[in-house]
Amino acid sequence: MGLRLHVLYLGKMEFPKFRLVDWKDENEMVVSPAVSLLIQHPTLGNILYDTGNSEHFAALYSEEMLHNYPVTECITIEEALAEKGLKPEDIDLLIISHLHFDHAGGLSHFVSTKAIQNVIVSEADLKEAYFSVMTGNPGAYTRALFDVEGIQSPVHNLVNVVAKEQGRVIFLLQRLDALNIVKELIRGLVDGAAGGQLLAVALGGVDGVAGGDDVPVVLGVQDEADDTGGGGRPGQ
Repeated sequence: MGLRLHVLYLGKMEFPKFRLVDWKDENEMVVSPAVSLLIQHPTLGNILYDTGNSEHFAALYSEEMLHNYPVTECITIEEALAEKGLKPEDIDLLIISHLHFDHAGGLSHFVSTKAIQNVIVSEADLKEAYFSVMTGNPGAYTRALFDVEGIQSPVHNLVNVVAKEQGRVIFLLQRLDALNIVKELIRGLVDGAAGGQLLAVALGGVDGVAGGDDVPVVLGVQDEADDTGGGGRPGQ
């Protein structure tokens, strides 16, 4: 079996555009879709990029999060995987672009699975997430979402692991961010330019929803991609 890519639609948030970017019209609204990327790799197995919102957002998210970025539709990562005939137990590796609530919200579905011991996350973002929640300025981070039982991110040499495609795969990234590992995995089997185009086309057609959140930037797999770490707004 060759490399297969699937975009999983996980619902959406709807809020004034000025809460996401600098914008003068305070009445203009945006629809920000939550998406995950399922990469079925011939040797590394089932790899999942991002996990969307938590279905328990009403109880776990702060009042500020719920007010500024209301979740108007939530499809759990478990439900989305089921549509592909998979369960959380079938995922071999998790890649989290960054630990904001709308990207790490589904991590709890992987507790007690092999994937929770094989998590890729930016070292800088992991540090920022803990620093933010421990100093009373959480922004878009919620500790209950990313500090889940059994999660492990031991340091690994990413480049060597990708080259060899063997052993327990990746964990805490030191030299490359989460997007770069996705690019390396894809470009191992798909020509560089074609790989980027393929992802961009797929993501542009998520239920006909264009723009918003990470659709054109984080998952676009461009040669000069924006950094995905940190920030106080979701989807950035």
